Amino acid sequence: GPVRVASGGRDVASLARASLANAGVKLAERRIDIEAVELSGMRTEVQLDKNKALNWAGYLEKSPHASAAKAAPVRPDDAGVKPFALALDRFVLDGVEIGFVDASTPQPVRLDLTQGRVALRDLSLDLDRPLPVEAGFALKQGGRLTASGSVSPGKSQGRLEVRLSGLSLQPFAPYVNQFARLDLQSGTASARGTLAVAPGSSGTRADFDGGFAVDDLALIEEGTGEAFLGWKRLSSDSLDFALAPGHLRMTELVAEAPFGKLIIFEDGSINLKRILRSSAPTENGSAAPPATQPAAAPAAPAFPLAIERVRIVDANVQFADLSLTPQFGTRMHGLSGVVTGLSTDARSSAQVELDGRVDEYGSARVRGTVQPFRATEFTDLTLAFRNLEMANLTPYSGKFAGRRIDSGTLSVDLEYKIKQRQLVGENKFIVNKLKLGERVDSPDAMNLP
Repeated sequence: GPVRVASGGRDVASLARASLANAGVKLAERRIDIEAVELSGMRTEVQLDKNKALNWAGYLEKSPHASAAKAAPVRPDDAGVKPFALALDRFVLDGVEIGFVDASTPQPVRLDLTQGRVALRDLSLDLDRPLPVEAGFALKQGGRLTASGSVSPGKSQGRLEVRLSGLSLQPFAPYVNQFARLDLQSGTASARGTLAVAPGSSGTRADFDGGFAVDDLALIEEGTGEAFLGWKRLSSDSLDFALAPGHLRMTELVAEAPFGKLIIFEDGSINLKRILRSSAPTENGSAAPPATQPAAAPAAPAFPLAIERVRIVDANVQFADLSLTPQFGTRMHGLSGVVTGLSTDARSSAQVELDGRVDEYGSARVRGTVQPFRATEFTDLTLAFRNLEMANLTPYSGKFAGRRIDSGTLSVDLEYKIKQRQLVGENKFIVNKLKLGERVDSPDAMNLP
């Protein structure tokens, strides 16, 4: 029959069925042989409350009425007796259902694990022996994980072939919204590779080698409904991820049909900073030092990241710099190219080569060098736009005229040179065959004929 576990007068876990198959005890050989132990239909719920307190921490507290267990005295004739040996051919735990609820976020996060299964073979009391294992589960919100291989619990070692498919990212939207004014509307993740676990110098080391993909990601600005960031697919077949010590490396990362928005406001701040719910730290994770403070030697990153090549295919980017006079903005499409040498290493710089289109006949070109994780310390980028139809440009480039722009083309060269938080740049605007149209009301406009 079913087994229920209660705490405080309420059921907190249950097991539908437990079975033992073909167990035998050989007293003369001090040996126990069991063909199979099967547990099925386990259900429970794991909850974090608003203060991040775990419900099971309370359930497992020792009862004040519980008495301390006394160890059985060791008899003199027990010395030198051969201990019992245990051989269990198969252990199976299936039909597992666990509800995970995190109420510490403004909007609770819920994940429902279902169809959980763990199967172990050739078990014994020797925990150093490798145990063949198969495990897996599904999520009601979308996604499935399977793993197979072997583990040695006594040695903290294991090697598993892992496959994650169709994991819906939408249930994790409250985590994104907690630190940024963004709504995660869609996205699915998948991964496949080898997970190796072994003792390390700073704890149990875990290494994952394989590939991953995130499909159809869409982040929307809160309250406006405008697209902020996303892509059709972000993937790599050369993912090397490790913990204790940690690192993340990739030979190539491919972004297919990404879209984004980069706005530089009048005060020089960018839209990403305004999206964040709190004042963002600098790239090295600390507050910006005063301008007069001498630059300290860059410390090694806590979590090294290195991507040899980021390949961008058919990007769509809205760009505007409102700190310029006149203000400028446009939308690039078909933007493709590579960023090489992306790294958190302060001694390295990434090279940027991107080319795209603006409208039907205009072009966009991005070239330069940047330290993306320390962009305010060193950046040297040039954005070159050619043959832009002024009638199709955003209002940023036309509001100074006081009239609508009927026709004309524009070429723009924008330089962004930053060294130790000092910006130096030369910008060039060339207008060809400008023709103004009807007047528009604008307090910033000049009275042009």
